[in-house]
Amino acid sequence: MAAASVIINSFILHSIELEIASKMLSDGKEPEVWQSINVPGGRESNESLRRKYGQIIKYI
Repeated sequence: MAAASVIINSFILHSIELEIASKMLSDGKEPEVWQSINVPGGRESNESLRRKYGQIIKYI
């Protein structure tokens, strides 16, 4: 039963993240989202986030 709760909780949290990102975009703000390095510009975008938040969030 634990596996089902992990899947459900993950779905709920990702749904909330998507709603927040959608709201930000509709308000004209660009959400800062970690990207796959397999997409064009992903590595550069992630490096920008590392420089911006690296001192605050130690695990990125």
